[in-house]
Amino acid sequence: MTVEELSGELNILTRHWRKRLKLLEVDGAVEREGSKYLRTANRWKPDVARAERVTQHRLDELAEIKNYVEHTGCLMEFLSRALDDPTAAPCGKCMNCTEKTQRNSPPQELVQAAVNFLRSDTLILDPRLKWAQAGRRRDLKSLARSVELFDTGKPKSMIPKPLCAEEGRAPLRLWRCRLGRSSCAREI
Repeated sequence: MTVEELSGELNILTRHWRKRLKLLEVDGAVEREGSKYLRTANRWKPDVARAERVTQHRLDELAEIKNYVEHTGCLMEFLSRALDDPTAAPCGKCMNCTEKTQRNSPPQELVQAAVNFLRSDTLILDPRLKWAQAGRRRDLKSLARSVELFDTGKPKSMIPKPLCAEEGRAPLRLWRCRLGRSSCAREI
């Protein structure tokens, strides 16, 4: 199957499939032949220990970013030490060295909009405007009269207005999990 066929069949964006297939290819679970991927006889198990290490590494990086933001000393020296520079020294140019530590606050309306967004419980999903590649061939047979065709007889990629889905909703809590709040994944 090609990546486009997988995307259409399972309704997942192509770029997400490419990442997953690359991992499976590295692990020997699939082989690539041109634009197609074939399953091998190798059984694949997710490397849970590696995933936990990567997650912990990302949490450590996030903590380091928070430490940087709250750091009261020279910011360049902080970065140099984080990169194991043996000659780390104050720069005399950063906002902390020049004592220009007054940070500009965002407009109150923007802050309120962000708070409202984060407190909301749903995310609005726009309807798909084009047929999925793999689904196009299968679905168009059953919708033959509704689908617009080019002069060559091939179907157009745009979904006709009467067949378009309405906008959808997704629990925002799931999206927050994807944004790095791994604890909420355990709550669900």
